[in-house]
Amino acid sequence: MRKKSIFFLVVLFFSLFSGFTYGQLMDTSEVSEVDITAEVKDITMGRVVFKGRAYPDSYLHILKNDTQIALRDIDSSFEEGVKVESGTSYDFSIRAVSEAGRNSVTLTFENIDVFEGEEKTISGIFFPPTIELGATEVEKGEDLKIFGEAFPESEIQIVDSTIQTGRTTDTDESGNWLYLMDTGDLEEGSHWVKARGVKARAVYDGEPSDYSQTIYFEVEVEKEPDPPSRPSQPRETEVRLLGRAYPKSEVTVLVNGTLDGTTTADDEANFLYEITDISGGVYTFGIWAEDGDGRRGRTHSFTANVIENAVTTFDGIFLPPTIDVDRQVVEWGDEVGILGQTTPESTVDLRISSEEEIVEEFRAGEDGTWFYKFDTSQVQEGVHEARARSISPDPEKLLSSFSTPVEFAVGEEFRPEIACVRADINRDGRVDLIDFSILLFNWGPDFVNPRADINQDGMVDIRDFSILLYCWTG
Repeated sequence: MRKKSIFFLVVLFFSLFSGFTYGQLMDTSEVSEVDITAEVKDITMGRVVFKGRAYPDSYLHILKNDTQIALRDIDSSFEEGVKVESGTSYDFSIRAVSEAGRNSVTLTFENIDVFEGEEKTISGIFFPPTIELGATEVEKGEDLKIFGEAFPESEIQIVDSTIQTGRTTDTDESGNWLYLMDTGDLEEGSHWVKARGVKARAVYDGEPSDYSQTIYFEVEVEKEPDPPSRPSQPRETEVRLLGRAYPKSEVTVLVNGTLDGTTTADDEANFLYEITDISGGVYTFGIWAEDGDGRRGRTHSFTANVIENAVTTFDGIFLPPTIDVDRQVVEWGDEVGILGQTTPESTVDLRISSEEEIVEEFRAGEDGTWFYKFDTSQVQEGVHEARARSISPDPEKLLSSFSTPVEFAVGEEFRPEIACVRADINRDGRVDLIDFSILLFNWGPDFVNPRADINQDGMVDIRDFSILLYCWTG
């Protein structure tokens, strides 16, 4: 019986893509509660607007799904929009380039849904400062010049490998900033420094910006010349990555986008990864991990210089928490569980999208796991997203970047946008052959994966297949 059902389903699949409509293939009265058609729709447009603060007389690069779609001249306060095809979800990234040619870090906004005729505004953008060093090598006791651009008349907080708070300076009216750091208290060797905007007086007094790029420098100690000796072999070039992930998690390391290897975090989520097969130069490192339940965290990336014939250490790496929901669709007023894992006993900063963003803070358990029951009566019906970041429990109070957002739908009615959240069975942002294969495998009443029952009627059948076709993205 199962083989006949699958054979009928495959015939139906090819029939649908050969010109038959949903109404010709089955009696619509059987699924009158699902208002879905398979008609081909005209391409319509929506608009996405980016609004926030940057640097005076700068350039804004806008990318959609890793492809640049716009380059705009902007001032320190900007509001720029782009038109995109509606009815699908996009990943956007933006980057600001100052008048002096310095690049900001890239800000990403994932899984942005654009509907027909809609103007979606991404506001509250606060570009991190640009940052540059006067020198990459300095003798102990000399002042190190750190400078860059930021939003005019804002306060800049500078942190380094020894001090996480306390160093501040201000930008001038043109957005330029300068800080002279005394290196007398620094040990010999490799150190890092980065900066963020804390507040913009008279304009913005909310959350700080993300951190700038992390840049590295060497502190040298003047030594008495050694007596003549035999020439020694040059020291091997080595990179050491130290940070925190999730307890006993497998940590994956990429170098310039290519897999370099893996390591395992200890019970406290600390990890160390060493790279010896490397030469001096500029590299982009990417680090991600899977938690104890197989959830993959967002990749933490940074670009830095590796010093030839020396050990270059990158410390203070803090991976974003993992995140998931226990139900993708709930009725208004019900609770949805939001869960994940981070470093043990970290503070979790949870954000839930709404007309006014909802912010919740709580502490993770001793094993790093966290769970929050969210009452959906606090939000309107529709599709919402949740994201989280972590604050480490140690004195450094390291702040991770945000996790990848996860969506859930709230509403009693079976609306198409809610149905399409369910149709993405494997949650990769697309409805395609992978979801179709999962649905086929679970066909019938004895399904294994509850996500395959898209309309949640206790049976994986032609009704679920029809919804999947309606939401098909390919």
